[in-house]
Amino acid sequence: GGYISGSCSDHRHHVAKVVQASGVPAFQFEYRLAPEHPYPAAFEDGMAAYRWMLAQGHNPERMVIVGDSAGAGLTLALLLGIRDQGLPLPAAAVAASPWTDLLLTGASYRSNRYKCLSPLDMSVICSRYYCGEHDPAAPYISPLYGDLSGLPPLLIMAGGDETMRDDSVSLSYKT
Repeated sequence: GGYISGSCSDHRHHVAKVVQASGVPAFQFEYRLAPEHPYPAAFEDGMAAYRWMLAQGHNPERMVIVGDSAGAGLTLALLLGIRDQGLPLPAAAVAASPWTDLLLTGASYRSNRYKCLSPLDMSVICSRYYCGEHDPAAPYISPLYGDLSGLPPLLIMAGGDETMRDDSVSLSYKT
């Protein structure tokens, strides 16, 4: 949803399949959406959810943070925030088609413009709404520009026809 749409109910069936197949419980959280709630709202909500999990006694060594698209970008931003705030990091993270560069510098934004399933130029609009008055290159907005040292193991996935493909490729070279 590009930080502007989506909810837990949109992804509940995907999460339920993973839980059912693996037997591992999952926790989903809603984050505030732009343009009504631009950055840092989603980041703050994610950090609050992680702190809540820790406060409930969940062991971070048994946690994996998972997200897709903007949620995967948020997953990576949260890892940076968790590390930077000195909180215990989760065991790993999964970033499926992560949106890591809200400056939209990757060549795939142009080369895959008509191949990707995303609505045409959706990333331009979503970036503007989510960033608001903030620098799109700020690491908690665009994790591609952050220092990725000290993060737990990451599984990064992306399809060849996605506009955000180069976000994943560039991020993978930094890890």
